[in-house]
Amino acid sequence: HTPIYAQQKNTVSPASVERLLSLKNQVSRFSEIDRKYTLEYAKTHHLPLEKTDKNGNYLALQRIASDGTPIYYTTLSEKVNNTTRTTYIQNADYSNSGLEGTNMHIGIWDAGAVRLNHSEFDNRIAQGDANPRNNLHATHVAGIILAKGKVAKAKGIAPKATGTSFDWYKDEIEVIEEASKGMILSNHSYGIDPKNVPDWYFGSYIYQAYDWDKIMYEAPHYLAVIAAGNSQGNGYNQSPVTGTSADNHDLLIGFSVAKNGLTVGATKNTQSNTDGRLTSAEIASYSSFGPTDDGR
Repeated sequence: HTPIYAQQKNTVSPASVERLLSLKNQVSRFSEIDRKYTLEYAKTHHLPLEKTDKNGNYLALQRIASDGTPIYYTTLSEKVNNTTRTTYIQNADYSNSGLEGTNMHIGIWDAGAVRLNHSEFDNRIAQGDANPRNNLHATHVAGIILAKGKVAKAKGIAPKATGTSFDWYKDEIEVIEEASKGMILSNHSYGIDPKNVPDWYFGSYIYQAYDWDKIMYEAPHYLAVIAAGNSQGNGYNQSPVTGTSADNHDLLIGFSVAKNGLTVGATKNTQSNTDGRLTSAEIASYSSFGPTDDGR
């Protein structure tokens, strides 16, 4: 697998590559030890490695926190609506603006593999790791980004871009590898499952946020786009930094708290004028939002 990052050629300095590969070695050593411990802990404590919640979201055990909390990743984009304004952008005269994704390459990390032979992708997505299991959520996310539009309503925001699909088990290691080759953009529509974590996790700058900030610092042209989460209205975090739990504040968790990434919430009732400019929008009733514990 050798992706061609045409749009960001020569933007990664040799010094940055050296630091990124050093960071990869550190993360890899910890990841191997951590994964072995997680599997042993799960077996001893009868924890499932994979499960599906009542809403149909897929969850997978990632690690055991130092306080014994099982950390599960969960898919997060099941409530996508029209707020990407893809239809408006594709109908506008942007033929010379490059807004269709020409020469752009996007890393897509998710619960599993994108279905590469889907007719909407036209062989524009490669598989970046050894996970052979297709995943509906990953394919759905890839479609939002890259679908060609053979079925008009399925057309993605960047129908001429290419992508590489990875599962989420070694996301930090793989992102470091791709960023060192020149990747400047990746999508992560997943995050830590909030159901069983202690309140202090919400808004906290934990190891995961630090790791991703370090990656983006060492690769200054690279940006991770991260889901804020869908925790509003579920009664999580009884001790928010502002207000009360009923206010639904302080619900960001894990790498959505990172300072250098782009954390994206969900909106509803969006309105645009004839120029395509957003004139009004509301936070969706399920979308997580801050502030973070350090005030952002």
